[in-house]
Amino acid sequence: MSTPPDLSQENFRIFSSVEKTKLPSSQLGLVISSFYQTIDVLQASNQRSLKVQTLHSLGSLLIFADKKRAAFKCWSQALDDIFRKPDVLHNWKEFGNSLPSATSSSSPPGFKDYSEEFLSKFGIWGCLQGAVISAKIAQFIKTTNVKERINCCILSALLFQSLLRTTLPHPKAERSYAQYEITQLLPGIELFSDKFRADICIVVASLYYVIRELHYAKYNLIITQSFDSGKPLTSKDNMQALEELVNRGLPSVLVNLGSQHLLNKFNFVKSHFFISLAATVNCIPDNSPKIVYYPVIIDKSKPNTQNAKDNENSHAQLLRFRDDYTLNTIKSILLMEAEDKINSLLSETERQCNRPLYLSSVADLEIMVEARLHLAAIALQRFRPAYSTAIIYCTLKLLQDSKVFKKRLPEEPCSPTSPETSTTENKDDGEFLDPVSLNCREYFNIHLWLRCRLMLVTSFVAQIRGIGIMK
Repeated sequence: MSTPPDLSQENFRIFSSVEKTKLPSSQLGLVISSFYQTIDVLQASNQRSLKVQTLHSLGSLLIFADKKRAAFKCWSQALDDIFRKPDVLHNWKEFGNSLPSATSSSSPPGFKDYSEEFLSKFGIWGCLQGAVISAKIAQFIKTTNVKERINCCILSALLFQSLLRTTLPHPKAERSYAQYEITQLLPGIELFSDKFRADICIVVASLYYVIRELHYAKYNLIITQSFDSGKPLTSKDNMQALEELVNRGLPSVLVNLGSQHLLNKFNFVKSHFFISLAATVNCIPDNSPKIVYYPVIIDKSKPNTQNAKDNENSHAQLLRFRDDYTLNTIKSILLMEAEDKINSLLSETERQCNRPLYLSSVADLEIMVEARLHLAAIALQRFRPAYSTAIIYCTLKLLQDSKVFKKRLPEEPCSPTSPETSTTENKDDGEFLDPVSLNCREYFNIHLWLRCRLMLVTSFVAQIRGIGIMK
């Protein structure tokens, strides 16, 4: 008589040891047929909400079965049932109410408020189901059509925005979504109590995918009201806004959360802004600019340190933009501030890695790759294309050699392992259960590879002097 295996000796180092056995292909057709019969019954009994939920699940099953066309049909039908309108993916822009001038001062002309109408017509569950389905269509179906993929992501973002309208206090202006904290989402409703209706893992994954895609497509909102891009950079208001931004420390919200991953993201975004702003200044940066600082005393008893740079000492020096600064000096200061943040972040990551770079974790690899891309952009603006090329080449080499892209094979149970190897493997195995590491893996996609190649070509072309010949 056979006995069950002894799982106490299992290391659980590969996915097959923790995943359930997949559905046999011989039974897949029967399950799909049962889904279709269930949908017909729900349609006949006018159970629209359950029908949408079933179509959603069937589409996910068809994606698993590698039947993208059938999955797309199910998900599109689910969206049409939510909106009660045919071909919603192409006609959803017909919804929405034009904002009055009093509330749309921060929005572009002709802007429509879709979220208010979506929430009132489709309800909480309709918005949630529609947001996740739209994100899945963009991620799994519209893989080659960039325009349609971004259109699905925008629809998903607006439906997610509709859910945030139920929070207290709920935002109205677009830019307010980046400047407020969610106090209570859907008061009185346990949104994720039924995982078959709203699985929190799927919702978060869909939201994270939409954020990444819209960020890559440059669908960003201007939320800094003190900086006016319509005025010269050297204007008094813009110089004051830059001074405040350079001297501003970490947001208290991120500090209180204690997430190093989010703090790193904030530093990257801040340095990216400085680099992008410096790129608009068409001049050569000063090699040794004369920068003026003024001392301040940090009161550690106060938890809010947003108006001071990150400094562990009680004394700090803040930068001051003088009226006589030239564009060359301003560009140099912006690049120096970005470079200092990136170098400190990069050195800290390499110090904590304690192993060769190609063996670093996925979270550390993301920081190193993103930091090197920023440093390469800074080198280009300083007219050092050869140095920029070297940085990008090393980055591509690091990506090719990284263990993140190596397939892990199951090891023999009797093979001896050293304590150091065992410790490293246990640390790596934890990445599959760490939400931050799972999100970092989404960073390594075709967008990153093309971005590195584009930067490499740009660095090569910058070393060629002359005018190109156009045929």
